[in-house]
This record gives sequence, structure tokens and C-alpha cells, in this order.
Amino acid sequence: MMKRKRVSYTADFKLNAVEKANEVGNREAARFFNVDESNIRLWRRNKTNFENCDRRKRTDRRGKPHWPELEAEIHKWILKERDDGKAVSTFSIRMKARVLLHAK
Repeated sequence: MMKRKRVSYTADFKLNAVEKANEVGNREAARFFNVDESNIRLWRRNKTNFENCDRRKRTDRRGKPHWPELEAEIHKWILKERDDGKAVSTFSIRMKARVLLHAK
């Protein structure tokens, strides 16, 4: 059996799936939208989150940062480096984050 490819869905898609599930049930809605039934159950539980966000955007994209102050400092540093005309690689970002983290 082949694995399904990971897919992200918009809030509008999820709300449509939830509405269909309310009409015909989880299993039938899952078949109709070609998603797992467990996704339908999860989306039904989180319906209010999807109603409150932009319907065109992908929802639940990332968690909250572990170190928001560090991320803010890194963001300022990246903008400063780019204003100076320097290229900023992911490696240099990680190194700067380590330096800032150990400086505290």
C-alpha cells in the first residue's frame, strides 16, 4: 500500500468538509473529499479555529516559537545584514542564534 503524500488544506476546504460531515457523516465526507476520516473528526473538533481565521490561508501551519525574544533579535539582525548588502544564509542564522543564546 502506498503512503499518502502530506497535504495542507485551506480553512475553507476544512469548513466545507465539516459541513458535509454534519450532513452525511464522517466516513462519507472523508470519501467525498478524499481525506482520512480522522482528519474530518479532528476538523470537526477545531471548527471554531477555522471560522476565526482567513479562509484562504493554510491553517495550523506552525506552533508558537520557543524563544520569542531570540527570534525577534535574529529578525533585527537579518534585516540589518540585508540592509548592509550582505547575504544571509541559514547557516549564518543558526550560528548567530547560538551566539545570542549563549550570550544570555
